[in-house]
Amino acid sequence: MSFLRRFIENGTSDILKSLLTFWTGWVVVCSNLEVEVVDCSLPQSSTCVLTLKLSKNHKNYEDFHQDLMASISSAYSGFGQI
Repeated sequence: MSFLRRFIENGTSDILKSLLTFWTGWVVVCSNLEVEVVDCSLPQSSTCVLTLKLSKNHKNYEDFHQDLMASISSAYSGFGQI
């Protein structure tokens, strides 16, 4: 969770918009966002239940950042972008 906090604190507005779109499917802030730490290779999202799933396998911030950026870069084709 500290990696996610660092990512959010240091993210530009464009990166944070992409994170929110990946997480929820829209660029709309919700009050009930959830985070789960699971056994996965890349971050995943369950947009219907507003849950961001992060890998428990990250040992350093650089790897976490790279994987999260790869995942959120796919948000350009999300619900709000069609």
